[in-house]
Amino acid sequence: MQRISYTVLLILITLASCSGGGQYSEMRQRLDALNALNRADSVLTATERDEAQALADYFDSHGTPNDQMLAHYLLGRCYADMREAPMALHCYQEAITRADTLSPDCDFAQLSRVYGQSATIFYQQGLYRNQLEYEDFASSCAWRANDTLAALQCYAMKALAYDQLKMKDSAILIYADAIRQMKANNYNKVAAGFSGTLAKKLIDKGEDDKALPYMIEHELYSGYFDENMNISGGREVYYYFKGLYYLKHKQLDSAEYLFRKELQTGKDFNNQNCGSHGLALLFLQKHKPDSAAKYFSYSYDMNDSCFVQMSTHEVEQAKAMYDYSRQQEIAQQEQRKAEKKQRIIWYVSIAAILIVLYVLYRYYRKQEEQKRLLGELVSMQSEVMQLRERKANYDLLLQEKEQQAKALGTALSEI
Repeated sequence: MQRISYTVLLILITLASCSGGGQYSEMRQRLDALNALNRADSVLTATERDEAQALADYFDSHGTPNDQMLAHYLLGRCYADMREAPMALHCYQEAITRADTLSPDCDFAQLSRVYGQSATIFYQQGLYRNQLEYEDFASSCAWRANDTLAALQCYAMKALAYDQLKMKDSAILIYADAIRQMKANNYNKVAAGFSGTLAKKLIDKGEDDKALPYMIEHELYSGYFDENMNISGGREVYYYFKGLYYLKHKQLDSAEYLFRKELQTGKDFNNQNCGSHGLALLFLQKHKPDSAAKYFSYSYDMNDSCFVQMSTHEVEQAKAMYDYSRQQEIAQQEQRKAEKKQRIIWYVSIAAILIVLYVLYRYYRKQEEQKRLLGELVSMQSEVMQLRERKANYDLLLQEKEQQAKALGTALSEI
């Protein structure tokens, strides 16, 4: 239904644009429509991927930093739903680079989601240190967006990484602190959801008394249980931990009820393994070795199936890790090419500047030489004119002297 509504909305937007609406307005409506589809938890396919790519290409040239960030984020969400984690992570990184965190209108709430989705991929790929870093970024952005709940949820998700890093105490401390802060801000239902996870960790550690208050909160306020105390699907493993609690407190009937309930309702390998393992421990306490052996054997079979399933997952994870590494290598190669091209442009620019400076220098020297020669020519012409004037004066003086000498000669003859 969501997909049909999305398609209809796209048709209406296209018609509206043809009737005179601006292109930016049309593309912004398409972006909002795709974002609404994502917010509705619809599975995005290649069709939406192509739409997201078109939007990212458009807004890279025409949109605001917030438009660009959202477009690349949605493109990443499409790749994530298509199980192409490396491409999803690449798109999230592109979205992060588009955000203008110095701008007063930066959409920090959206940026928090980008970091949060990146952290999820890092967790799925077993990159727990990277997950911790990005959960911190996501939490910081959520605080800047005044989204207290999102900030605390990102903070609580760090416990997953610490748990995988075998830092159990750190995971417990973070869960407890996050739950405390959530309750202080009246997010009791969300806090109760995390309380169940914390109770499991405490029971695993043997701190049953500390676990009990969190179990009560989880069952009363999380919203995961119906009126008959049946937990919602996919969360049946809680029966196992609660059964362990009863088992340790010698409430064997309650423990058996919960272990059998998990076997009955949780049909996946993990629940079947946990339920049968719980019953095996129960029958050991009841001194029924045959029944215990039966359920230990069943638990072993389920555990073996879990191992095969996990091995398959690890192979897929290793492939994804290889794809991710390959993606990084390609990105680094492209970066090196870009840097090499930039260096060439820089060298050519420097050479061009030097050539221009040399030409200008030569032109300046020629101008100076021309001025010098012109000055010398003017000076020489002036001297020539002076000499000519002097020669004329000498000729006149010579003529006068010759006349005087002639007159003297005449006078001398007469005498």
